[in-house]
Amino acid sequence: EFDHVIIADRFKRKSIDRSSFIFSYNNIELRNLDIRITNRNHFDPAYKEALEAEKKLSEEDALNLLYVAFTRAKSSLIICQKEKESSFGVLGLNPRIEGNITSDVVEEKLEESRPLKYEKITLGLQEQKLKNEKELPQNFEAIQFGLALHYMLEILESFSIKTLNNAYWGMKNRYEMILGEDKCEQIKQRVTNLLHYKPFLALVKGTIYKEQSIIYNKELKQLDLLIEQTNRWIIVDYKSSEQRQSEHVAQVLHYKKAIKKIVSKPVKAYLCYIREASIELIEI
Repeated sequence: EFDHVIIADRFKRKSIDRSSFIFSYNNIELRNLDIRITNRNHFDPAYKEALEAEKKLSEEDALNLLYVAFTRAKSSLIICQKEKESSFGVLGLNPRIEGNITSDVVEEKLEESRPLKYEKITLGLQEQKLKNEKELPQNFEAIQFGLALHYMLEILESFSIKTLNNAYWGMKNRYEMILGEDKCEQIKQRVTNLLHYKPFLALVKGTIYKEQSIIYNKELKQLDLLIEQTNRWIIVDYKSSEQRQSEHVAQVLHYKKAIKKIVSKPVKAYLCYIREASIELIEI
C-alpha cells in the first residue's frame, strides 16, 4: 500500500497471444493440450471451447491485476485512461472526481536560482600509466598495492587528515577484493603518515595538479603531483617501494627537465617514499 497512487493506461495496443499451445484445465489439472491453429475453432468444437476458456481465464487474470493495482492507494488514487483501447475498458469508468486530496506536507519556499558551477573531475588516471614508461618488475599484488596507494592519494579532497576517511573508503571499495582488508589498512596507515608529515605539507601549499599529463620530446608522461606556487613549480613522485631507486631518480630527473622546458619559473622535484612507519622526501 502507498499513500498516493497514479495508475497509467498502457501506451501500446494489447499484445497478441503468440504462444504455440492452448492449455485446457479442469480446476488445477491439465485436461488437454492443443496446438494453436488459425481458424481451427470454426470446425473443431472442442478446440473452440478450449479457446474461449483460455480467453475467459486471460480476462479474469487481467481483472485481478486491476483489482490489485486499484486497491494499493490509501489516501488518493489517480487514473489516467485512454479514450480508445484502454486496458481499463472492462471497468466502464467515466471521468470524475470523488472526495478531496489533502496533504500534511508543508510547502517550502524555493531558493532563488543560482548559476550552475561545474567543475570537471577525473578519477582513476593512475591506472592509465603509459606503456612507454618503464615499469618495475614486481608481482601482481605489489603492482595493485602501488595502484591502490596512488588512487587513494589521487581522490583525497585535500591533503588534510579530515579528508582521509572518504578517500580510504573509495580506495577500499575498489581494491579490497584484490588486496584484502589488511593491505587496505596498511595503505591507510601510510597515507595517514604522509598527512602528518610536515615537510610534505609545506610543499603542497599552492595550486595542486594530480596525475598531470605532459608531452615532452613527443612522449606523454604522467606526474603524480605537480604544485604551482608563486615563485616556483614542485614535482612530487610517490613511491611505495625503494627497489630500483636509481631508476626512480632518473625518472624524476626526466620529469624535472620536461617541466623546466614548459614553464618559466624554477622547478623543484622530489621523490616521496611512503612507508608504513615513516615518510622520506628526497630532493632530486
